[in-house]
Amino acid sequence: MGRAHALELARRGARVVVNDIGVARGGDHPSKDPARQVVEEIRHLGGEALANWDNVAESEAATRLIERTLDEYGRIDVVVTNAGINRLAEFDTVTVNDFNDILAVHLFGTFHIVQAAYDAMAGQKYGRIIMTTSQIAWEGKSDSPAYGAAKGGILGLMATLRLTAPDHGIRVNAVAPFALTRAAKGVFPEELEPYLQPSQVSALVAYLASEACRENGETFIAGGGHFATAETRESVGIDYDDPSEISAESLMARLAEIKDMKNAVVYDDAMAAVGATFSRLNSLVRD
Repeated sequence: MGRAHALELARRGARVVVNDIGVARGGDHPSKDPARQVVEEIRHLGGEALANWDNVAESEAATRLIERTLDEYGRIDVVVTNAGINRLAEFDTVTVNDFNDILAVHLFGTFHIVQAAYDAMAGQKYGRIIMTTSQIAWEGKSDSPAYGAAKGGILGLMATLRLTAPDHGIRVNAVAPFALTRAAKGVFPEELEPYLQPSQVSALVAYLASEACRENGETFIAGGGHFATAETRESVGIDYDDPSEISAESLMARLAEIKDMKNAVVYDDAMAAVGATFSRLNSLVRD
């Protein structure tokens, strides 16, 4: 996936730093070859690129990567966080070490690299950040509890960052991709490979990385020719004006109303969501 993104952005004139420690899906057997090969492809196309092998799961390494980019190119316009590993295991068998390692690469790796680049983007009053999440974050997958938790954390990080990023000329969005890649071998049917090329996802990434992009805080799904957005909605629900009426029994009796998604609401932020209830309660106090 990262290779496809790098090539597409390079074709469109971007100078690219290709960061990849070249591990297998589980995070083992590192190799410098994948990053080198992508850089060679970009240079063959007439583009500019550097290979980098800093481990973004480590804060100091991520900072070093950003500093090298600034030293070489003088600015950072786009950050695509795409590093990831997975170790398949059911919830009752996943180890703490595996859980921590997966969060370190996906969630902390995203945090480290974005935070390291953020000041440079804010200083130039321009930036595009594309984070990689997964439908597993909200749909689930029985053998990927750590992966789902990490990808869900990325959505929480984006939801907060989107509130302040536009003040600095920065747009931040997330992509939940699926494609036949190095990490997806054996996951998707091989016969569907022509329809599951990573370049499809890269087309969306190229738009989100462009000056034309005005989206902010959006989650896009991309793969197999399918493109969609996902969002968290809140049902209108029910309200009790008399706290004494609230009980497990009364809630159970009105569960259908609580869950009814007709006229569901998407709030601007968490305080707006809670604020709706506060407004109602304040009106009760005034009355």
